[in-house]
Amino acid sequence: MLALDQPKRSATSGFLDWNLADFHGSSTRISLVLREHGHTIQAEVFGVFFLPFYLRSGGLPDNNHPFELVANEYARGGSAIP
Repeated sequence: MLALDQPKRSATSGFLDWNLADFHGSSTRISLVLREHGHTIQAEVFGVFFLPFYLRSGGLPDNNHPFELVANEYARGGSAIP
């Protein structure tokens, strides 16, 4: 796991929380700030290939998009790299 791959909790964490429904119908609150930070890390790692990889992985974001699933996992404390 990369050092920059660790979620950072700050004063803004929790300010923009998001209810995320999973496939079992239960809801989890995640920080939207951390979720979007996961996408920033993905873009830093993949560089100019981020957008082509993102679009090739499923096009528009939905509940099954790999980059979105990994960003959600990052917001829960996991890795930001698919």
